[in-house]
Amino acid sequence: MLRPLYSNHATKLLLIGPPFSGKRTLAKQLLLSTTLFYSISTLEDADQSSFDMVKNMDYIFIFVDMTNSTSLILLEKTLANMIPEYLLCKCAIVFTKVDMVPNWMLSEDQVHNTIQNYGSPLTFYVNLSDDLMRKKITDQMTRAISIGTFQQRNVHPLGAQFLDSYLPSMNGNENEDIR
Repeated sequence: MLRPLYSNHATKLLLIGPPFSGKRTLAKQLLLSTTLFYSISTLEDADQSSFDMVKNMDYIFIFVDMTNSTSLILLEKTLANMIPEYLLCKCAIVFTKVDMVPNWMLSEDQVHNTIQNYGSPLTFYVNLSDDLMRKKITDQMTRAISIGTFQQRNVHPLGAQFLDSYLPSMNGNENEDIR
């Protein structure tokens, strides 16, 4: 059943990531959204008891701080304990501190290989120090949440993922007219 677009029921988000990965910064930006009401919880460690909380959430964001090597361990633990339904359309990976390339402790390929073992959730790249980029990314995150929680009419989350992964690589020509 579709949830009404303008309900008083808050969309429950869970932000999982190591300390200082940008969870609270993006949570503050998400709360400024006028399209959805949010209830946001954060989690900094992934033990088995904390995954009971996941079942009550509408959407989950896993933060990967590229300057923190423990991010990969937390990502691996989180994905390994994630409910398959969430991996399919109610989960996204948020890469933070992407502007600090000289300070990266993780390689992008290493993180992508870990993610690919569990499917292909949406990914977002965020420069936390740029206000405009933070706003654009949280707008995109809001759109992903509304689609993943069936609040966007006439759009199914799996169809949106298909378009995201299929269209850019179609015949190597991004400008081709699709009909």
